[in-house]
Amino acid sequence: MELLTPVRRGRLAGTGDWRAQYRALHMTPQEALTWIRDGDVLAFSAMSNWPREMDTALAQRLQTLLGEKSALHFFDAAAPLVSAESVDMDKAWMGSRYDKGTADYVNCPMNEEEYDAFWEALTTAQEAEVHGFEDKMVFEGCMPVEVMARRGHDTLCYGPLKPRGLKDPRTGKEPYAVVQLRRDNADGTVYNLVGFQTHLRFPEQRRVFSMIPALHDAEFLRYGVMHRNTFLNSPRLLDRYYRLKKEPRISFAGQMTGVEGYVESAASGFLVGVETARRLQGKSPVDFPQETAIGNEFIINLRLKTDFGKATETDEVEDTVSYADIYATLKEEMELPSKLLEHVCGRIVKRLFRDFRKIREIEIKLAKRNPPMGADIDSAGVEMHCTRD
Repeated sequence: MELLTPVRRGRLAGTGDWRAQYRALHMTPQEALTWIRDGDVLAFSAMSNWPREMDTALAQRLQTLLGEKSALHFFDAAAPLVSAESVDMDKAWMGSRYDKGTADYVNCPMNEEEYDAFWEALTTAQEAEVHGFEDKMVFEGCMPVEVMARRGHDTLCYGPLKPRGLKDPRTGKEPYAVVQLRRDNADGTVYNLVGFQTHLRFPEQRRVFSMIPALHDAEFLRYGVMHRNTFLNSPRLLDRYYRLKKEPRISFAGQMTGVEGYVESAASGFLVGVETARRLQGKSPVDFPQETAIGNEFIINLRLKTDFGKATETDEVEDTVSYADIYATLKEEMELPSKLLEHVCGRIVKRLFRDFRKIREIEIKLAKRNPPMGADIDSAGVEMHCTRD
């Protein structure tokens, strides 16, 4: 698959691999970069098969252009995974905190003596070497469990190992500490250690985490890892079309722009692709409508007034309003693309009055969570009160 395609006429024209092109021209990667001219269109994907030397040279050029303080970063982590069948359920139980919801967690208790030994091993275990592109900064939202443990003997007991609301059914009491395992696949054959992001060496992870009584013979399907994600200070460096303000010919998309998630990354790439194609055709950029460009969560509250006196006698659903049918109607209407909340409310009211003749009055509230208004607002919405004519 051709992922890096120079579109131009001249020495570097063609769709061949970059290595073949610059080697055929007896150029170094740095020299090849100097041949990128006005009008060239270069698409670099994270999966592109260009040489490491060219990657480095391009990064250096971009760093010079952007400035030393152009990049930010955060740490991401993947917790260790264990096979469900290797967990000793004689020393664990299924349940949720305060018995709320479904019993989706495997709870692995420790008494005070077991916790003391675990804490001592965890705080003295050998960590993986920090690479040159990483640093030792710790972020509160993604703190390695061993770093958290070093803040105090009982710190974990107020964090990921908190026993509050978790009574051991065998004793009827809360343990000293509880490690929770969360299902990691649909079949329930794999579980992850909740809150156990870690930078320990793999052999140390096996040694230390196996000290949890229920995991003494655990099969580790994946060890925990942490890595640094680098992204641009996009509000300062990029315009609304993801173009570099200093050099509009250069556009960025995906995770390095600061978006989070596959949908957001794909959407930013789509926007950049559309803008680039239109620019090459001499057309102006597309300004997508703000009302529909940003997906969001919506909160809907509905109150209905109806006479269900007959249903109290007959116990038949046809003598009242079926809330299951009401929900299905709301779901259908909310799935229709619309620009304004007012329009959606009006459409829902008309549909309910039309399809449910027993409804006499409707009170509806529809709100959009975190609206793009340039301010920190929890929600914004509309409210309607309607009576059947």
